[in-house]
Amino acid sequence: MRVRFLLPALLLFGSIATAHPGETLDGDCPNETGDVPAVIGDVGAIAAAGLAESAAMLAACANNALYQATQPGAATASRAADERLGARFTGPWTAAEKDLLARVLDTLPPSLVERMRVGELRRAKDATVGGRAIPNPAVFTPNGGGLLQVADRAFDRQPERAMVILLHELLHSTQLTSTGRPHRPTSDFFRDLTGWRYDIVSTGIFSREYRWTHEGRRIYIGPNYGEGLFPPDNGLEEMVAAMVDYVAAPDVLKSEQPAMYERLRTAFFGGREYRCGG
Repeated sequence: MRVRFLLPALLLFGSIATAHPGETLDGDCPNETGDVPAVIGDVGAIAAAGLAESAAMLAACANNALYQATQPGAATASRAADERLGARFTGPWTAAEKDLLARVLDTLPPSLVERMRVGELRRAKDATVGGRAIPNPAVFTPNGGGLLQVADRAFDRQPERAMVILLHELLHSTQLTSTGRPHRPTSDFFRDLTGWRYDIVSTGIFSREYRWTHEGRRIYIGPNYGEGLFPPDNGLEEMVAAMVDYVAAPDVLKSEQPAMYERLRTAFFGGREYRCGG
């Protein structure tokens, strides 16, 4: 989820996930101050073509795994979210909200949940960054081993839509290593999967900085990222958007980005697949 009045994509200092055999990430993030690198290129123009077809296919995925987990007769959550994540709840969480978070985790393979690095699950009226309230319904930052903030507005919608928000931010937490440090997403695996590069570029005679650039295929938006109104503007946001849709809109992802779908299936979801419509 982007912080819209700040520079977008707060979590650029993360990686797509902790390393897995044969597909590793290399190096700690050089930009640990939280400064957000700029994006080079007309991302909006590249991505706009995908909006209509994603929106048109969303209806077919309404009865997805997240929706099914909220319906009468669905299995109760297996374990509390704080117990599964090794995190602590703070703030005025209701029992129903905690249960919804636990159900999100239950939709995922245990191996993926084990990659999540969350130390605190904070509930508040508003999420904040740098002491300022932000409009996002939830946000993840690496503070203190991983801080997931969830605002009131996250639950001002249907339960399955709240689950999409929670899932998105939880997946950002997989971008921390087991020691709580962010990775720099420079691996060939990441570049091949997303088409994004995160490299040092010259910004002057004596200055250089890391920036995102995109090359190759069309950027994946999907129906669950920013309500389909704006594209991911860096590789880590696109990665999480695709992972959310692997669960919540698998037919859309598989149709638009079959290679990405297959890599996610094997590298992150342990071969588990989801269905649209029951």
